Amino acid sequence: MVETLKGKSSDLERYIFLMGLQQRDETLFYHVLIKHLAYTMPLVYTPVVGEACIKFSRIMRSPRGIFLSVLDLGYVDQMLSNWPEKDVRAIVFTDGERILGLGDLGCNGMGIPVGKMALYTACAGVPPQHCLPVMIDVGTDTQVSLNNCMT
Repeated sequence: MVETLKGKSSDLERYIFLMGLQQRDETLFYHVLIKHLAYTMPLVYTPVVGEACIKFSRIMRSPRGIFLSVLDLGYVDQMLSNWPEKDVRAIVFTDGERILGLGDLGCNGMGIPVGKMALYTACAGVPPQHCLPVMIDVGTDTQVSLNNCMT
């Protein structure tokens, strides 16, 4: 599996491969992440997650976590109660602003809590089903994001 990962042409391609693996086979994803932590940690978080967040709306294949908008005000408890796992033990929130010095990436910042949750599991042993990445989407004022019809 690591040979396949190393055979990818760029770190972003490695990130995409790992996120796809996480979606298809979470057990194998964490096995690879833990067994090769020094190699994979920078791929699922800093520094590669910055580039992944910039391109998140184009590379995201399947949602992980909950997106909350300002329109959900007053309904957050209902939104969170829809999460399939009732025993959530760790939550990472982001609003997409100030992502790794890249500025306001809006909802594309979801890569940050997803990556942190993966590290909480790999490094601290928090079971992945007890982790919840949350994006509080308050919009963006970054022109690049505003011009992107995918965000």
